Amino acid sequence: MSGVLEIAIAAVSEGHVSLDNELRLIKAALLYADSVVLFSPTAQILDDVAALGEASQADRLNVLIETAPMLGRAEEAEQLVHMYRSVNLMKNEKQRVLKRMELDHLLDQAWVPLQASVDRMLAEAGMQELLLAVDEGLLEVRQIGRGFPESATISIYDDMAASFAASLTDILTQHSAYPLFDSGSAELAAAMVRDGLIVPNAIQNRHGVDAASAASYIERLPTFESATMQEVIDARASLSRPLQRFRSAVRQVGATFESQPYSIELQREIDDAWDLTVDPELQELREDLRNASYTRLLGRRASRSMSGLTATGLIVGSMMMGQIPDMMAMLGAASLLTGAAYDRIDELEELKRQRFFFLHAAEQALDE
Repeated sequence: MSGVLEIAIAAVSEGHVSLDNELRLIKAALLYADSVVLFSPTAQILDDVAALGEASQADRLNVLIETAPMLGRAEEAEQLVHMYRSVNLMKNEKQRVLKRMELDHLLDQAWVPLQASVDRMLAEAGMQELLLAVDEGLLEVRQIGRGFPESATISIYDDMAASFAASLTDILTQHSAYPLFDSGSAELAAAMVRDGLIVPNAIQNRHGVDAASAASYIERLPTFESATMQEVIDARASLSRPLQRFRSAVRQVGATFESQPYSIELQREIDDAWDLTVDPELQELREDLRNASYTRLLGRRASRSMSGLTATGLIVGSMMMGQIPDMMAMLGAASLLTGAAYDRIDELEELKRQRFFFLHAAEQALDE
């Protein structure tokens, strides 16, 4: 594998305004990939809400329509939509300008009582965590279904759903990024494939299996769940060396998988691979690392002890001949330990080249 590895995440929330699902996938993807693209209706709505103060009249109205049902202001939003459409139908320029000014004023008034609710919603949804990755240039939130529908029979949500479905098609057929689905988007993708609406690209399927496997392995690390986005971003620098070997290992282990990246059977294959291959190797690696580090520590202590004996102990020993054999034994043991420590240094470096060392290093980096 070479070049830049990008992961395209498709995620849909299940009836609540939260980015927990998206953030979990983003954090895992950022540890594995060079960059991440997110296709998420929830993330887009929240991003639009956050930027509402600087938006145009049409965009502010769009966002108000999208968020009104969540905030209990659906009736007010409908009235504003009716007014917006009537303004656009006015032929008298002066009346249209005055009416548009009135609409601006009403939009401002409609937003003021919602500001506190919006701020709270953004904080509780985890928007600040997501923006950390965006500000670092590691994450792009791709727009879905933007624009005010020309027909009154088409809702913002219908337009967004159609655009999201089109994004799934692109991810599985033309996109160069590795696809990564949550359960909701995987179910939708599977239905579209089954109905012949998507004919997946074989390479994208292979890449999708890699992305799903890597994310699942990373999410099982004890320190992953509590890790913040900033901790994940900080950890990336120390993980660059073992990452390439881990990517190859993910491909090797998943080579026998028969499932598609959007099928429910894939997670079962990943679970089996973890239980039978990845976790046993990781546990053995951790044990070997502990042993290598312990022997190296003993060697360091023995080396310091031997240095002290050389400076003072041997002088005393020459005056007490009866003690010389014991001292020689101590020196010999220290030499053996020191030699073993040097051997363990080589072994430690070799262990760091093991294919799943990345997972151990990630666990440690997220715990710092």
